[in-house]
Amino acid sequence: MALPQEGLVSLDFALENAAAGFAVDEHFDTAAAAAAYFQDLALQLGSAGGGLDRVLARLDAVLIDGSTLGISFGVAASVPEPGSGALLALGMLLLAVRRDRASHGSA
Repeated sequence: MALPQEGLVSLDFALENAAAGFAVDEHFDTAAAAAAYFQDLALQLGSAGGGLDRVLARLDAVLIDGSTLGISFGVAASVPEPGSGALLALGMLLLAVRRDRASHGSA
């Protein structure tokens, strides 16, 4: 996606991964400066197991006609219900008891 060279007054870009200790906060006064920054930009956000689930990003633009555009998004990990682990452990225990009774009952 190309940035328009005319009509952009300013652009703010922020990206944060607090768990990995990573933060970017950039301000651009021209489209050319923003385009130069984002050209072939690769950001290391952290490993998948190291808190990649808490990434927050924000992009705010002010256009020459006074209108603004703001985009924000975050990535959050899915968290199992608190009782899921206990329910799984109980189910496995009951299966082990049933299997043990079945093996002793058929002998």
